[in-house]
Amino acid sequence: GGGGGGGFGEARARDRPDRRDRQRASGATAEPRGAMVDIAVLLQAAQSPEDHVRQPAEKELHDSEVNHFAAFLGALVELLGTNSQPDQLRIAAALQIKRVLTGQDDLSQRTKADNWRNTLDDNSRGIVKNTCLSVLAGASVNVSKQA
Repeated sequence: GGGGGGGFGEARARDRPDRRDRQRASGATAEPRGAMVDIAVLLQAAQSPEDHVRQPAEKELHDSEVNHFAAFLGALVELLGTNSQPDQLRIAAALQIKRVLTGQDDLSQRTKADNWRNTLDDNSRGIVKNTCLSVLAGASVNVSKQA
């Protein structure tokens, strides 16, 4: 099943018939558009060369992953799948998704795999997979090469 409010944003809702599925999958309670704007701001700040900008953004990204995994991943997937977003931002979202889902060692990989299986329902996992595959297959060359 999939409960909860929107979290995947309304930007792609106009373009895709599966808006309700994406919204249910995220489990987010925040305004969908706001979640995508927030994640975009955090991803941009996390790329800053200035420590006082980058470090708080990296901490917020990490805290969001740990404390709000489904909503966080949903916002990243929505940003990745929104063609109107700048390539650099979509690449940052793709790299963050990769970081969220893959571990550096066996223990962290098992932990992330458990989180993937136990936090997201089948529908949500399908949305993440389909969006990522769609971007790889049809996105701008810059985004698909980095993802």
